[in-house]
Amino acid sequence: MKLGALAEAIEEAAALEWGPREFQKWVRIEQGAETFRVKLFQFFDAGESQLPIRYEAFVDHVARILERSGAAVEVIGYADLSEELSSSGYSSTWELSLARAKGVVKHWLERVPALAPRVVISAHGVNGPLSREKTPEGRALNRRLEWVIRPSRKGDQTSTSGAAVGAFFAGS
Repeated sequence: MKLGALAEAIEEAAALEWGPREFQKWVRIEQGAETFRVKLFQFFDAGESQLPIRYEAFVDHVARILERSGAAVEVIGYADLSEELSSSGYSSTWELSLARAKGVVKHWLERVPALAPRVVISAHGVNGPLSREKTPEGRALNRRLEWVIRPSRKGDQTSTSGAAVGAFFAGS
């Protein structure tokens, strides 16, 4: 599947989930020359890393699209500077953002194990905020996920990388 068609398929999945106009409140797709980025806004409640039920159907749909496409994806977790960590069980916003990315990837792999060799997890903590507003809405924009999707390259689908992802989740 070509990159443009893949971006369109994910946009269609978002439109089906939330409506043709409404989805843009939650999902934005930015296409580059060799990759595209899917930004999932207001994805998590403050201090939370669990995949919200309201997003499960969309996330599942995207996993199936990625499986068919053969594309590689980097899942990046973000946090907001104001998140209360003391009650969340995380010692840093970086750790919280990692748990967010890891949770979505774990959800994908439980449903589509074939994605394992093509997934990379990153955590950016509070780096790269979308909003500097100190309003609840501005802070919610920073509690997000991003998926950077690109065509697979030679070496992406190796048993070594699949084993590394599997080992990463074995400690969960």
